[in-house]
Amino acid sequence: NIKSASGGAIDVPAMISRVTVDAVTDLRVLDGAEIIQTGSPFDPGFFNIGITTDMTLSDRLFLDAGGAVAVPIGDSNVRVNSNASTVTIGDATLLSLGEMSIYNGGNADLRSEVDSTSYGLAGAATSLTRATYNAANVIRLNNGADLESLDDVRLMAGYVKDSVQSIKIRAEARAFNKTAFPINIDPVADATANTLSLVDIGEGSKVTAVRDVYLLSEAGRRDVLGYGRGKDLYRQVAAEIANTLGDLVGAEDVSLDIE
Repeated sequence: NIKSASGGAIDVPAMISRVTVDAVTDLRVLDGAEIIQTGSPFDPGFFNIGITTDMTLSDRLFLDAGGAVAVPIGDSNVRVNSNASTVTIGDATLLSLGEMSIYNGGNADLRSEVDSTSYGLAGAATSLTRATYNAANVIRLNNGADLESLDDVRLMAGYVKDSVQSIKIRAEARAFNKTAFPINIDPVADATANTLSLVDIGEGSKVTAVRDVYLLSEAGRRDVLGYGRGKDLYRQVAAEIANTLGDLVGAEDVSLDIE
């Protein structure tokens, strides 16, 4: 969180913030490996192999500027260029007495927020926000991979163990121009989520289960929002007058804000 308060005849404070992430997570069962679950088939326990990533990124800018000419500028960009995770089973043998689960997924919570306010004679409060998430979750069985279970086999891309992944992306831009002669600039708020969930059963690999085989690929729960609001004193006063008159006749409230 960064906060700025400034003043002067000509006040042009600016904040530019960049958060960038590149991540790679690999889990490999190499050629020739054997993973065999032993014990009682009546109480086999768990056989889980998987990757879970969890990203929480937040960037917030708050600007207050006053003067004869006040132009506060806030620019925030939170970006995950790549969150690439791969579970690879080579020419290996996996045997479970109970359910076999192989999963690969990631939770993400990204927020980019700018709140910009200008005071004085003339000004233009400016807010720009961008939050972007790019991810790929892959489960790959190579030639010779042999998966066997006396119960079920579940291959789950886009899952964090027992549940689907959760993607929450927020870009929020607010600009309040309280000057006598406002110059309104539309706020920019872009939120983007690009995800790939893939189960790749290669030629020459084998998946066998006494019960069922599940191949699951899920985008997961998504909550992606880009929200921008700009207003000035004149719009605010006009809306208040309109809403006061509207209340007399039972009309719904109106907003003159730039959204």
